Amino acid sequence: INAEYMGGCRGCGQPLFKSSAKFVDGSGWPAFEDALPDAVVTRDIEIICSKCHSHLGHVFPDHTPTGIRH
Repeated sequence: INAEYMGGCRGCGQPLFKSSAKFVDGSGWPAFEDALPDAVVTRDIEIICSKCHSHLGHVFPDHTPTGIRH
């Protein structure tokens, strides 16, 4: 993980989000507008790492360009 990428998977270290996709949503948790291509898999509202299948959190509808918040 470097300045361009952040939010790496704790299970395998795969980069998940670009630093530029992070924003403050007021929840106290890290929030991202969108994941890197093919980095995560969405199951209903749960997101998991596409490489090691670790649970990463949930997606929520939001007022972001993609319409969801990771």
